[in-house]
Amino acid sequence: RDSSSVRAAFQAIGELDVLVNNAGITRDEVFMMGADDNDAEVVDVNLLGALRCSRAAIRGLTQAARSGRPPSGVSVVNVASVAGVRGSPGQASYAASKAGLIGLTRTLARELAALAIRVNAVVPGLFDAGMARSLDHRRKRMILDNIPLARLGEAEELAAAVAFLAASEASYITGQALVVDGGATA
Repeated sequence: RDSSSVRAAFQAIGELDVLVNNAGITRDEVFMMGADDNDAEVVDVNLLGALRCSRAAIRGLTQAARSGRPPSGVSVVNVASVAGVRGSPGQASYAASKAGLIGLTRTLARELAALAIRVNAVVPGLFDAGMARSLDHRRKRMILDNIPLARLGEAEELAAAVAFLAASEASYITGQALVVDGGATA
């Protein structure tokens, strides 16, 4: 959340091949009763954090791209959410921030392509990790009933999608949002 700390971190890192923007928080609350401070915090971490990190990483990403390493070019992968694609009651600021992340992905893909930097997003559904672990079992059951594959995703499955978008096999893919949700948004 702190721009100067983000810039300092990326200056220390220097050249890099891949940036994965994966920060995410939520402050679940009914929209009408929500607090502006909660909304600001969620958008600041989820969307503006990715913006700050991407901007700070550009120099290092560009150095890697110019050196031709890796041959597939360099990559940014943003981790969005199905909440940003279809909405999620009780998560207005979260859904808005993740939808914004998809818009940021598409815009940066167009801007950074000339620098040989690809930008894509993964759009996870419900996974057996992180925020999903704190869900009430009744809410989780309702969600599972709407997933054609009838299960939660495994963290390794999401990691594989991120790795694919960062790898040479995806060297002609940019500006895309790869939904990984067991068919829930199909």
